[in-house]
Amino acid sequence: MWHLGQNIKTKFSGKGLKKLFEKTEKAYRVSEFTKLFAEISTKKPSLATYLKNASFESWSRCHFHGNRYNIMATNNSESLNQVFREAREWPIIPLLEEIITTLSRWFYERRTNANSCPTPLTVDAEDIMRQRYEQSRYMRVTPINLSEFHVKGEPLDGLVNIEEHSCTCREFDIDKITCIHGIAAAMHRGVDVYSLCSKFYTTEFWRMAYAESIYPLPPEIEWLHPEEVKSQVVIKPVKLIPPGRPKNKRIPSRGEFPKEKSNSVPESSSKKVKGKVSDVDGGKKQRKCSNCGCYGHNKTTCKK
Repeated sequence: MWHLGQNIKTKFSGKGLKKLFEKTEKAYRVSEFTKLFAEISTKKPSLATYLKNASFESWSRCHFHGNRYNIMATNNSESLNQVFREAREWPIIPLLEEIITTLSRWFYERRTNANSCPTPLTVDAEDIMRQRYEQSRYMRVTPINLSEFHVKGEPLDGLVNIEEHSCTCREFDIDKITCIHGIAAAMHRGVDVYSLCSKFYTTEFWRMAYAESIYPLPPEIEWLHPEEVKSQVVIKPVKLIPPGRPKNKRIPSRGEFPKEKSNSVPESSSKKVKGKVSDVDGGKKQRKCSNCGCYGHNKTTCKK
Protein backbone atom coordinates (compact mmCIF):
# COMPACT_ATOMS: atom_id res chain seq x y z
CA MET A 1 0.00 0.00 0.00
CA TRP A 2 2.71 2.45 1.00
CA HIS A 3 4.90 1.87 -2.05
CA LEU A 4 1.94 2.17 -4.41
CA GLY A 5 1.07 5.47 -2.76
CA GLN A 6 4.61 6.73 -3.32
CA ASN A 7 4.45 5.68 -6.98
CA ILE A 8 1.16 7.53 -7.40
CA LYS A 9 2.75 10.75 -6.10
CA THR A 10 5.53 10.59 -8.70
CA LYS A 11 3.85 8.96 -11.72
CA PHE A 12 0.36 10.47 -11.76
CA SER A 13 -0.53 14.14 -11.61
CA GLY A 14 -3.78 15.24 -10.07
CA LYS A 15 -5.00 16.87 -6.87
CA GLY A 16 -6.09 14.51 -4.11
CA LEU A 17 -5.28 11.25 -5.93
CA LYS A 18 -3.08 9.84 -3.17
CA LYS A 19 -5.63 10.62 -0.43
CA LEU A 20 -8.39 9.04 -2.53
CA PHE A 21 -6.20 5.96 -3.01
CA GLU A 22 -5.60 5.72 0.76
CA LYS A 23 -9.35 5.79 1.43
CA THR A 24 -9.89 3.12 -1.22
CA GLU A 25 -7.16 0.78 0.03
CA LYS A 26 -8.42 0.92 3.63
CA ALA A 27 -12.11 0.34 2.83
CA TYR A 28 -13.60 -2.61 4.73
CA ARG A 29 -16.77 -3.08 2.68
CA VAL A 30 -16.61 -4.16 -0.95
CA SER A 31 -19.44 -1.76 -1.76
CA GLU A 32 -17.45 1.15 -0.31
CA PHE A 33 -14.37 0.05 -2.27
CA THR A 34 -16.36 -0.13 -5.51
CA LYS A 35 -17.71 3.39 -5.02
CA LEU A 36 -14.27 4.87 -4.29
CA PHE A 37 -12.56 3.01 -7.11
CA ALA A 38 -15.20 4.29 -9.55
CA GLU A 39 -14.25 7.81 -8.43
CA ILE A 40 -10.59 7.04 -9.19
CA SER A 41 -11.56 5.73 -12.63
CA THR A 42 -13.46 8.96 -13.35
CA LYS A 43 -10.67 11.28 -12.16
CA LYS A 44 -7.70 9.36 -13.60
CA PRO A 45 -8.40 6.35 -15.87
CA SER A 46 -4.68 5.62 -16.24
CA LEU A 47 -4.34 5.31 -12.46
CA ALA A 48 -7.29 2.91 -12.31
CA THR A 49 -5.61 0.72 -14.95
CA TYR A 50 -2.33 0.84 -13.00
CA LEU A 51 -4.06 -0.29 -9.79
CA LYS A 52 -5.96 -3.06 -11.59
CA ASN A 53 -2.70 -4.43 -12.98
CA ALA A 54 -1.26 -4.39 -9.44
CA SER A 55 -4.07 -6.81 -8.40
CA PHE A 56 -6.71 -5.76 -5.85
CA GLU A 57 -5.76 -8.66 -3.56
CA SER A 58 -2.26 -7.19 -3.15
CA TRP A 59 -3.25 -3.75 -1.86
CA SER A 60 -6.96 -3.64 -1.03
CA ARG A 61 -7.98 -4.47 2.53
CA CYS A 62 -11.40 -5.83 1.61
CA HIS A 63 -10.06 -8.05 -1.23
CA PHE A 64 -7.10 -9.53 0.65
CA HIS A 65 -7.42 -13.25 1.41
CA GLY A 66 -6.33 -14.28 4.87
CA ASN A 67 -5.77 -12.63 8.24
CA ARG A 68 -3.72 -9.44 8.33
CA TYR A 69 -4.23 -8.47 11.99
CA ASN A 70 -3.93 -4.87 10.78
CA ILE A 71 -0.13 -5.05 10.33
CA MET A 72 1.85 -6.38 7.37
CA ALA A 73 5.13 -4.66 6.53
CA THR A 74 8.88 -5.12 6.29
CA ASN A 75 9.46 -2.51 8.99
CA ASN A 76 10.77 -5.09 11.48
CA SER A 77 13.50 -6.37 9.17
CA GLU A 78 14.45 -2.84 8.11
CA SER A 79 14.67 -1.75 11.75
CA LEU A 80 16.91 -4.71 12.60
CA ASN A 81 19.16 -3.89 9.67
CA GLN A 82 19.52 -0.36 11.03
CA VAL A 83 20.24 -1.57 14.58
CA PHE A 84 22.97 -3.99 13.45
CA ARG A 85 24.32 -1.80 10.66
CA GLU A 86 27.79 -1.58 12.22
CA ALA A 87 27.78 -5.08 13.69
CA ARG A 88 27.15 -6.64 10.26
CA GLU A 89 30.73 -5.73 9.34
CA TRP A 90 32.13 -7.74 12.28
CA PRO A 91 33.24 -11.41 12.23
CA ILE A 92 30.47 -13.95 12.64
CA ILE A 93 30.94 -14.74 16.37
CA PRO A 94 31.00 -11.09 17.59
CA LEU A 95 28.00 -10.44 15.32
CA LEU A 96 26.03 -13.29 16.93
CA GLU A 97 27.00 -12.07 20.41
CA GLU A 98 25.73 -8.59 19.57
CA ILE A 99 22.44 -10.00 18.25
CA ILE A 100 21.97 -12.17 21.36
CA THR A 101 22.74 -9.27 23.72
CA THR A 102 20.30 -6.94 21.93
CA LEU A 103 17.47 -9.50 21.79
CA SER A 104 18.02 -10.40 25.45
CA ARG A 105 17.61 -6.75 26.43
CA TRP A 106 14.53 -6.33 24.22
CA PHE A 107 12.85 -9.44 25.62
CA TYR A 108 13.43 -8.24 29.19
CA GLU A 109 12.00 -4.77 28.48
CA ARG A 110 8.94 -6.14 26.65
CA ARG A 111 8.37 -8.82 29.27
CA THR A 112 8.37 -6.11 31.95
CA ASN A 113 5.87 -3.98 30.00
CA ALA A 114 3.59 -6.95 29.37
CA ASN A 115 3.60 -8.02 33.03
CA SER A 116 2.69 -4.49 34.14
CA CYS A 117 -0.25 -4.17 31.71
CA PRO A 118 -3.51 -4.22 33.76
CA THR A 119 -5.98 -4.47 30.86
CA PRO A 120 -7.28 -7.68 29.24
CA LEU A 121 -6.06 -6.55 25.81
CA THR A 122 -2.75 -5.03 24.75
CA VAL A 123 -2.35 -1.26 24.93
CA ASP A 124 -3.12 -0.50 21.26
CA ALA A 125 -6.05 -2.92 21.10
CA GLU A 126 -7.47 -1.48 24.33
CA ASP A 127 -7.39 2.05 22.87
CA ILE A 128 -9.26 0.85 19.78
CA MET A 129 -11.91 -0.87 21.94
CA ARG A 130 -12.46 2.27 24.04
CA GLN A 131 -12.99 4.41 20.96
CA ARG A 132 -15.42 1.92 19.49
CA TYR A 133 -17.28 1.59 22.77
CA GLU A 134 -17.96 5.33 22.84
CA GLN A 135 -19.36 5.13 19.29
CA SER A 136 -21.50 2.08 20.04
CA ARG A 137 -23.34 3.74 22.94
CA TYR A 138 -25.63 5.62 20.55
CA MET A 139 -26.67 2.63 18.42
CA ARG A 140 -29.98 0.78 18.45
CA VAL A 141 -29.97 -3.01 18.57
CA THR A 142 -32.74 -5.21 17.19
CA PRO A 143 -32.40 -8.96 17.96
CA ILE A 144 -33.07 -11.36 15.10
CA ASN A 145 -32.26 -14.57 16.98
CA LEU A 146 -29.93 -15.58 19.82
CA SER A 147 -26.76 -14.96 17.81
CA GLU A 148 -27.72 -12.40 15.13
CA PHE A 149 -28.54 -8.74 15.69
CA HIS A 150 -29.39 -5.80 13.46
CA VAL A 151 -27.53 -2.73 14.74
CA LYS A 152 -28.57 0.71 13.46
CA GLY A 153 -26.33 3.74 13.62
CA GLU A 154 -23.85 5.96 11.81
CA PRO A 155 -22.23 5.74 9.36
CA LEU A 156 -23.90 2.47 8.24
CA ASP A 157 -26.00 -0.27 9.82
CA GLY A 158 -24.50 -3.67 10.58
CA LEU A 159 -25.75 -7.23 10.78
CA VAL A 160 -23.78 -8.95 13.58
CA ASN A 161 -23.35 -12.66 14.22
CA ILE A 162 -21.83 -13.03 17.69
CA GLU A 163 -21.29 -16.78 17.40
CA GLU A 164 -19.27 -16.44 14.17
CA HIS A 165 -17.56 -13.17 15.22
CA SER A 166 -18.74 -11.55 12.02
CA CYS A 167 -20.39 -8.32 10.87
CA THR A 168 -21.41 -6.90 7.52
CA CYS A 169 -19.13 -3.89 8.14
CA ARG A 170 -16.20 -6.36 7.75
CA GLU A 171 -14.14 -4.71 10.53
CA PHE A 172 -14.99 -7.57 12.90
CA ASP A 173 -14.00 -10.14 10.28
CA ILE A 174 -10.76 -8.53 9.09
CA ASP A 175 -9.23 -6.91 12.19
CA LYS A 176 -10.41 -9.62 14.61
CA ILE A 177 -11.35 -6.88 17.09
CA THR A 178 -14.99 -6.36 18.01
CA CYS A 179 -16.47 -3.61 15.81
CA ILE A 180 -18.88 -0.92 17.02
CA HIS A 181 -21.87 -3.00 15.90
CA GLY A 182 -20.49 -6.09 17.65
CA ILE A 183 -19.94 -4.16 20.90
CA ALA A 184 -23.51 -2.86 20.85
CA ALA A 185 -24.87 -6.36 20.18
CA ALA A 186 -22.69 -7.93 22.88
CA MET A 187 -23.80 -5.35 25.46
CA HIS A 188 -27.43 -6.01 24.53
CA ARG A 189 -26.92 -9.78 24.82
CA GLY A 190 -24.81 -9.51 28.01
CA VAL A 191 -21.69 -11.04 26.45
CA ASP A 192 -18.18 -9.97 27.42
CA VAL A 193 -16.91 -7.86 24.49
CA TYR A 194 -13.30 -8.84 25.21
CA SER A 195 -14.12 -12.52 24.68
CA LEU A 196 -15.08 -11.76 21.06
CA CYS A 197 -11.62 -10.38 20.17
CA SER A 198 -8.86 -12.60 18.82
CA LYS A 199 -6.73 -14.24 21.50
CA PHE A 200 -3.62 -12.80 19.83
CA TYR A 201 -4.64 -9.31 21.02
CA THR A 202 -4.83 -10.38 24.67
CA THR A 203 -2.29 -9.39 27.31
CA GLU A 204 -1.89 -13.09 28.14
CA PHE A 205 -0.52 -13.84 24.67
CA TRP A 206 1.63 -10.72 24.83
CA ARG A 207 3.25 -12.09 27.99
CA MET A 208 3.66 -15.53 26.46
CA ALA A 209 5.50 -14.03 23.46
CA TYR A 210 8.32 -12.79 25.73
CA ALA A 211 8.10 -15.38 28.50
CA GLU A 212 11.36 -17.12 27.57
CA SER A 213 14.75 -15.66 28.49
CA ILE A 214 17.67 -15.34 26.09
CA TYR A 215 21.05 -16.19 27.62
CA PRO A 216 24.49 -15.05 26.40
CA LEU A 217 27.03 -17.40 24.85
CA PRO A 218 29.54 -18.96 27.26
CA PRO A 219 33.29 -18.44 26.64
CA GLU A 220 34.53 -20.28 23.57
CA ILE A 221 36.78 -22.52 25.70
CA GLU A 222 33.66 -23.98 27.38
CA TRP A 223 31.86 -24.85 24.16
CA LEU A 224 30.92 -28.51 23.74
CA HIS A 225 31.41 -29.84 20.21
CA PRO A 226 29.56 -33.12 19.47
CA GLU A 227 31.55 -35.73 17.56
CA GLU A 228 29.12 -35.70 14.63
CA VAL A 229 29.83 -31.99 14.25
CA LYS A 230 33.60 -32.40 14.53
CA SER A 231 33.60 -35.10 11.87
CA GLN A 232 31.91 -32.93 9.27
CA VAL A 233 34.09 -31.24 6.69
CA VAL A 234 32.89 -27.75 5.83
CA ILE A 235 33.90 -26.56 2.38
CA LYS A 236 34.12 -22.86 1.70
CA PRO A 237 31.21 -21.84 -0.57
CA VAL A 238 31.95 -20.74 -4.09
CA LYS A 239 31.20 -17.03 -4.24
CA LEU A 240 31.85 -14.64 -7.08
CA ILE A 241 32.84 -11.25 -5.70
CA PRO A 242 31.55 -8.48 -7.99
CA PRO A 243 33.94 -5.68 -8.92
CA GLY A 244 33.93 -2.41 -7.03
CA ARG A 245 33.40 -1.47 -3.42
CA PRO A 246 30.63 -3.52 -1.72
CA LYS A 247 27.45 -1.59 -0.97
CA ASN A 248 26.44 -1.27 2.67
CA LYS A 249 23.64 1.29 2.38
CA ARG A 250 19.98 0.50 1.80
CA ILE A 251 18.57 1.80 -1.47
CA PRO A 252 15.73 4.21 -0.59
CA SER A 253 12.41 3.65 -2.30
CA ARG A 254 10.73 6.20 -4.53
CA GLY A 255 9.87 9.37 -2.64
CA GLU A 256 11.17 8.10 0.68
CA PHE A 257 13.80 10.79 1.20
CA PRO A 258 12.88 13.97 -0.69
CA LYS A 259 15.84 16.07 -1.74
CA GLU A 260 16.11 19.44 -0.08
CA LYS A 261 17.23 22.24 -2.35
CA SER A 262 19.40 24.88 -0.79
CA ASN A 263 20.10 28.27 -2.33
CA SER A 264 22.38 29.49 0.46
CA VAL A 265 26.15 29.73 0.15
CA PRO A 266 28.50 29.54 3.16
CA GLU A 267 30.09 32.86 4.02
CA SER A 268 33.58 31.38 3.92
CA SER A 269 33.12 30.18 0.33
CA SER A 270 31.36 33.32 -0.97
CA LYS A 271 34.35 35.49 -0.07
CA LYS A 272 36.68 33.46 -2.27
CA VAL A 273 34.34 33.28 -5.26
CA LYS A 274 35.17 35.48 -8.22
CA GLY A 275 32.17 36.57 -10.26
CA LYS A 276 28.47 36.17 -9.46
CA VAL A 277 27.24 34.27 -6.40
CA SER A 278 24.69 32.50 -8.64
CA ASP A 279 27.56 30.54 -10.17
CA VAL A 280 27.86 28.39 -7.07
CA ASP A 281 24.38 28.27 -5.54
CA GLY A 282 21.59 25.82 -6.26
CA GLY A 283 22.77 23.13 -3.83
CA LYS A 284 25.21 21.48 -6.26
CA LYS A 285 28.72 20.51 -5.31
CA GLN A 286 31.24 22.89 -6.90
CA ARG A 287 34.86 22.31 -7.85
CA LYS A 288 37.39 24.16 -5.69
CA CYS A 289 40.83 25.10 -6.93
CA SER A 290 43.63 23.94 -4.65
CA ASN A 291 45.85 26.74 -5.97
CA CYS A 292 43.78 29.91 -5.43
CA GLY A 293 40.89 28.57 -3.35
CA CYS A 294 38.20 29.79 -5.76
CA TYR A 295 35.25 27.73 -7.00
CA GLY A 296 34.37 26.85 -10.58
CA HIS A 297 37.71 25.43 -11.79
CA ASN A 298 40.61 23.25 -10.68
CA LYS A 299 44.39 23.60 -10.40
CA THR A 300 44.99 22.61 -14.02
CA THR A 301 42.83 25.37 -15.50
CA CYS A 302 43.76 27.98 -12.90
CA LYS A 303 44.97 31.28 -14.48
CA LYS A 304 47.03 32.38 -11.48
